[in-house]
Amino acid sequence: MCLVREPDSPATEQEVPVYRDAVERVNDFIRRFGLAVGVQLDPLDAEGYTEARYSDVALGINVNEEHGILMILARMGDLPDSPDAALLQRLLELNFLATGLCAFAIDEQQRHLVLRTMRPIEPLRYEEFEHLLHSIAGMAQSMHRRLTG
Repeated sequence: MCLVREPDSPATEQEVPVYRDAVERVNDFIRRFGLAVGVQLDPLDAEGYTEARYSDVALGINVNEEHGILMILARMGDLPDSPDAALLQRLLELNFLATGLCAFAIDEQQRHLVLRTMRPIEPLRYEEFEHLLHSIAGMAQSMHRRLTG
């Protein structure tokens, strides 16, 4: 990463990071977020994935460079062997308006029900990354209460 000075307005200049690739960008965001909350967070692995805890929520952070997508997942629970129609209907109803920037999804490989949010990596800024982490963690806590309470 290098820093480039760009004019923000006629009176001020702002240093803007320039990243080699999506992994470097997201690793910098992860590092900065860890510093902000006082926690050491692991960078993305060779597959473009890392896990982090936010409050009591386990988050997966994944970069898909081929598609230029950042995906953040909050594990909501194990997927039942045979999900019943009532559960699936409830999840779809919640997806319609209640989940905000997030949506329920199935991680078929891991057999988990997840809440996910995703964004294009370009032109993602750190402030949006931080907002996504706050949003999905808060929404995961809220949805967990609604589904179990």
